[in-house]
Amino acid sequence: NTVEFYAEYTTGTTAPAAPFILWTPPVGFRPLSVVYGILTPYASNVPASIYADGKNIIIYGQAANSAGTRLRGVWITADAWPTTLPGTAA
Repeated sequence: NTVEFYAEYTTGTTAPAAPFILWTPPVGFRPLSVVYGILTPYASNVPASIYADGKNIIIYGQAANSAGTRLRGVWITADAWPTTLPGTAA
C-alpha cells in the first residue's frame, strides 16, 4: 500500500498559472488523504507547495518559465491493488 512517485517536467515558455494539476493518480495509487508537502523538489526554481487532495497532485506557487523540475514522493494509499496496471508492458 506504499506508492513511490518520481516526476520530471519542464514548463513551456509560459509556465502554467498556479495552482495547476501535475498528475491525477489512477485508482490504486491515490494518496490516503489530503496531504501537504507530499513531494520533495530537487531544484531551486520549485513551486511554493505541493498538495494532494486524494485524487490529484496539485502544485501551488509559480514555476519559472522554460524551467525543469524534479519531484519525488512516497505515500500510503487505501485503494485496493488495481486489477489492471497503468502503462504499456514492455
